[in-house]
Amino acid sequence: MSLVDSMLSAEERFGRVRETVAQLRKPACTGFARTHLSRRLIDDLAHLEEIGALESVAEVLGVAFGGRV
Repeated sequence: MSLVDSMLSAEERFGRVRETVAQLRKPACTGFARTHLSRRLIDDLAHLEEIGALESVAEVLGVAFGGRV
C-alpha cells in the first residue's frame, strides 16, 4: 500500500471501491488492468473492514449494482 492509499479517508476509499467495481464489471477490463483493479479492491475492502465500515459498503454496493446483501 502506498503512502497516498494509507491517507485516504473512509469516504474516499468507499468512492474508490464503487468506481473499481464499476470498472471491473466492464467487458473490456482484462489482463493487467483487471489484476491491478482487483488488488486495489481487496486492499480497500480490507481497510474498510478494519474500521468497521464493510457492512454499510456492502449494502450500498448491493443497491448500486443490483446485487443482494
